[in-house]
This record gives sequence, C-alpha cells and structure tokens, in this order.
Amino acid sequence: MEKFKAAMVLGAVGDALGYRKGRWENCTSGKKIQEELTSMGGLESLKLDPENWPLSDAVLMHMTTAEALITDYWCLEDLYREVVRLYVEAMVSLQGRAPDPATVEPCVHLKPHNFLLAWHTPFNEKGSGFGAAAKAMCVGMRYWQPERLDNLVEVSIEIGRMTHNHPTGDDSDDGFRLEI
Repeated sequence: MEKFKAAMVLGAVGDALGYRKGRWENCTSGKKIQEELTSMGGLESLKLDPENWPLSDAVLMHMTTAEALITDYWCLEDLYREVVRLYVEAMVSLQGRAPDPATVEPCVHLKPHNFLLAWHTPFNEKGSGFGAAAKAMCVGMRYWQPERLDNLVEVSIEIGRMTHNHPTGDDSDDGFRLEI
C-alpha cells in the first residue's frame, strides 16, 4: 500500500510541476521551460504550494478515481455509480482552473441519482484529450493481479468512457493520439 501511495504522491508532484497553473501544460519547448525554471532559481529553490503550483484537472480526476476504487463496493456497477458521484462532486474543485472541456462537458451528462443510467454519456464526435489515460494508472494499481485482467480492462474502459466517450483521444493542438 505504501508503494501505491508513493506512486500517487510522486505523480501528483510531477503533474503540479509540469502543469504550472496551466502555463507549461501545452508547452512543447523543453528549452523554454528550462529557461523559465532557471530564472526562478532552479528546481532546488522551488516551493511547490497548492496556490502557485496546483494540480491539473487530469490529476484531480485521477485522484477522484482512486478514491472510488478503494471504497467498499459489491459489484462493478456499484463502483461505477460511486465514480459518477465523485466525478460530479469533483467538478466543483475544478473551478478556477483550466480544465479540459473534454472532461468537464461529459460530466454534465453523468447522473448520480439515476440507478440505471448513471454513467452512460453520449458518444463524443470530436474525441479529445488524454483524461481517460490519466485516470487509468490507479485502475492498474487496483487490478494488478493477472487473474484480474478482465476487471482491469473493463473498469479502465468504463471509467474512461464516462468522460471521454470516443475510441480515440486526439488533441490536435499537441499532435499526440491515444487509441483505446
């Protein structure tokens, strides 16, 4: 359990550093980031506090997913309902940030009080962002055993589909492409 916690904390710290309040999130110039980092006194002098170095929306959703995965659920449908409930609550914490519309817009369609249709979101014609992949690490940490491979695949797909209901995540701004 300690290694899982360490992976989550270190991932969040790396995210906060790379996100830099949204300033470095889409910067493709390592040289520019290095220059700015040097002008701030270098990595050793940084003080990563939540006000100046907040977590990105991707990591907040990842942490929300992890929170759902450690709840006591009887079946995967109960897990999905808990994920929906927590995702809807998480939208409040994304205010004041620059969240990916591909994450926020589908959350409007999540229905935490609808037992049958809680996590069924409409197909997204555009398909964008990497949010589905960003939430997947904690799913792998929960279902790491070889005999749980079916759960790993199913839960990753369903949780990804809740906010990124498209077979590809294609963010044309950065040229990266994710296929599920």
